[in-house]
Amino acid sequence: MHTLILEFEDHVKLGPVSSAKLLGYSYQTYAQYKNRRRKISPYLRAHIKAVMLLEPDVLKTLIAEAISNGDS
Repeated sequence: MHTLILEFEDHVKLGPVSSAKLLGYSYQTYAQYKNRRRKISPYLRAHIKAVMLLEPDVLKTLIAEAISNGDS
């Protein structure tokens, strides 16, 4: 398992399906990153770290929008 992905899921307090949705990836692609079948790009690494740096209230809003609004 990829430690950055595990840290991300722990930080945002979401499971893998919702974590994938939050980052804008399909679950299948996200699972490949998580299981080290696909290398994490510098962009994705920066994206994950940026999300983890958000203030808690901003993160909560981002999660609510990403999870409840589907693809919009």
